[in-house]
Amino acid sequence: MIEGPSESLLVEYCDSGMHLVAFFKVNFNVEEVRKRGMEKNISLTFISDYMHASCKRDGLVLGFSHMDCAEMKPMVINLAGIFKG
Repeated sequence: MIEGPSESLLVEYCDSGMHLVAFFKVNFNVEEVRKRGMEKNISLTFISDYMHASCKRDGLVLGFSHMDCAEMKPMVINLAGIFKG
């Protein structure tokens, strides 16, 4: 039996952060990018991590949880460095 969402899920607001997807405009070797992230203590998650088959349009899942705005700029600079190689 398949229950409808209202019978099996409770959706309510909680301060759990925000997720965005940055889709790639060019092809990246995600394992190489992931390795560069690990070297900077940044854990990266890609759309393809959630796929069982090949992914036509991969991208980086960005999660911001309990982060002050002042922390954002240095983190974005670090992230950009990972993609510049």
